[in-house]
Amino acid sequence: MKAVLTPLVRKIGIDALLKKYPCEVSGGQKQRTAIARARQLLLIA
Repeated sequence: MKAVLTPLVRKIGIDALLKKYPCEVSGGQKQRTAIARARQLLLIA
């Protein structure tokens, strides 16, 4: 799964957020992570 997620995370530009807690990121960053999560689910299905 990491092999699928890593290129997507880099493409969206949220690779710096992987080591942060949810309370440490802005609302826009949370939205981008939600989009990445949804796209990853579509790629697996």
